[in-house]
Amino acid sequence: MNDINFVLDTEPMAQKVGGVAKNVGAVGAAVTAMQVAVVATEKETADTICRNLDNGFYMMVRSNLSQKVSQFTSSMNSRIGSMVETAEAIDHTREQMDQDFHRIKARYVKLFDGLDKALQSRVRTLDRSAMALAEARSSLLMKRQCKDVPAALCYSRDIQVSALKAANAHMKVRAEQSLNSLGDGLEHIVSYTRATGQVVRDRPSNRPAQVLLPVVYTQAESLAASSGYVTTINLPVKAPTEVKTSARTSIEPLVPQMASSGAGDMGMIREAFVRDMAKAGVSPRERDLMLGLFDRSAAGMQAGGGQTAGRGGTR
Repeated sequence: MNDINFVLDTEPMAQKVGGVAKNVGAVGAAVTAMQVAVVATEKETADTICRNLDNGFYMMVRSNLSQKVSQFTSSMNSRIGSMVETAEAIDHTREQMDQDFHRIKARYVKLFDGLDKALQSRVRTLDRSAMALAEARSSLLMKRQCKDVPAALCYSRDIQVSALKAANAHMKVRAEQSLNSLGDGLEHIVSYTRATGQVVRDRPSNRPAQVLLPVVYTQAESLAASSGYVTTINLPVKAPTEVKTSARTSIEPLVPQMASSGAGDMGMIREAFVRDMAKAGVSPRERDLMLGLFDRSAAGMQAGGGQTAGRGGTR
């Protein structure tokens, strides 16, 4: 039997298999990298779409709220103007009624004075005899000789004593009347002091007088600036112009402080807002979103940023 010796070289095949393995690994790495890139792209695209949807929804809600705020602001301004016109008309009517009253009063006073004089003349004419008798009686009782009658009934040594006693009695009567008048006056002074002491405070005369003026101010988001607020100061219509100017100049720097001090009122408004949402059946997600918008708006208003506008108005 013949022996056949041969040598099998597997090196090329191994190299080919190694190259294929490397290529397969490279393809796997490329597929993995492509998958990672695709996932990252899809995530970025999804984030962009969600961000655009959120911004679009926010802009839509903000636009609707801005439209409603503008509508309510216009309605409030028109009502304030109507109230101002009504107040001016009421003041004009009151002044006209006051003038008419005083004119009619003067006419009736003159008429009644004439009637009183005419009636007095008629009474004197009808009761002339009785009036003459009354005058005669008064003349008889009040004349000097009637007062001097006791002196004619007394001796000369008793005249001085009687006159002195009469003078003393007359002085006592006048003194008693004076004391009674002084007592009544003091009683009125004490009662007046007690009545006014509860509402009037003692104040040094060198201090300036303090005048209280009702003021109403409102704050609203500015349509021109996204983070600004417009403050409107309303003052009484009948206040003088210089008083309005001085009050507005003094109040404008205090608006941020007054807004920050109204945290309790803002809390009450927030509780009422939550109750209204509970009555309306708002979902928890919408409720949280609305409360977030309310809290951000309240925080911005309390910051006091924005412009200030002044106008006359009613409280």
